[in-house]
Amino acid sequence: MAKKVILSVFILLAIFFLSFLLIPRKYIVGLLSETNKRNIEKVDIYFVFSGGFVNKKPGKSTKERIEFLKMLLKKFPETPFVFLDYNRGKKIANNFFQNKKSNTVLSNYRYNENLGGTENNIRELISILKNHPEFKKIGIITSEYHEKRVRIILTYYLNKEKLSNIKVYFFHNKQQEIYSCSFLRYLRLILHEIGGIIYFKLYYFIN
Repeated sequence: MAKKVILSVFILLAIFFLSFLLIPRKYIVGLLSETNKRNIEKVDIYFVFSGGFVNKKPGKSTKERIEFLKMLLKKFPETPFVFLDYNRGKKIANNFFQNKKSNTVLSNYRYNENLGGTENNIRELISILKNHPEFKKIGIITSEYHEKRVRIILTYYLNKEKLSNIKVYFFHNKQQEIYSCSFLRYLRLILHEIGGIIYFKLYYFIN
């Protein structure tokens, strides 16, 4: 009996991993994407989600997001923006925007170490929106595979804080590491997002 169970689990895991190998990455990532059909770029403020740092330098995902914001600021140089991260991350990221300090919106939000990075990012975003009622249309800059989780958590907090009138638009760089990274990193990124979505929904449903 035990051997049959182990064999069944092995077969299911094999099918699971094979599906990620055989199904095109574009399709899997597309399921986690929230990018708008219309090409709306002019918003009241851009929020850039951190993708982490390595040896005090932006990781690949973070660098992609920063470069995309730079591109948007060439088109809309007056648009304010916020880099969402712990203070140590903000300091590093600000080095990339020395000539755009006047655009940076300051935040007094203190990150909670007991929460995940994305939820902290969104709580900071919400605190800024509450202090700046003039921001009615916001742009979210993150990786395509991260958009679905951001949308789910952000919608929860917008409704909770009675800010559901805020219009949200997602933007991402077309050239993303998830389409060229190793299979193991690709798998880790996707499973991290799926796990984060499931955890958030279960946690807030139970509580």
